[in-house]
Amino acid sequence: MRLKKFEAIELSSERLNYRSILKKDEQALFRLITQPRVLPHLGLHPSLYAFPSRLYRYFEEAQDTQSGLHLVIRLEQHTEIIGLVSLQKLDAIQHSAVLGYCIDPRYWNQGLATEAAGRILSYGIQELGMRQIKGRCKEDNVASQRVMLACGMTRLNHMKDPQAHFTPIDSGFFTYILNFAR
Repeated sequence: MRLKKFEAIELSSERLNYRSILKKDEQALFRLITQPRVLPHLGLHPSLYAFPSRLYRYFEEAQDTQSGLHLVIRLEQHTEIIGLVSLQKLDAIQHSAVLGYCIDPRYWNQGLATEAAGRILSYGIQELGMRQIKGRCKEDNVASQRVMLACGMTRLNHMKDPQAHFTPIDSGFFTYILNFAR
């Protein structure tokens, strides 16, 4: 299987619209990701968010190399970016990916993360042919645990996951998985 070449992607769900990241989004994404209530949950290396243009280059490189698909999230009929949803570490041989998402804290507890995660999981399975999508969250991030469970993912025992994409420094994280056989 070969991944489809990503072009400008636009998706929608009940209350949200998603689109590929554009250069004009770099400041808004930088503000979103570096918020004190968001950043600790992302596990990003500090060099990625050192300044807005570096963060944008990370997203652009993932798109160009087809190693990741990152989409901005907007409320339907609005232009303001309220979040980011992604499939990272795309692997065309294993038909696998890693789920990522973040929502501006002003929009927490409204089911928007679940809606966005569910939409990109569906896209990954139906359009990209993924058979396995993993996600992770810190042990104390109960909201993200609920998001992944609501999307049909199952929590794994981290030590029993020999193909985990995560490093030993991730010991404070739970891993979730969604398997889909074609």
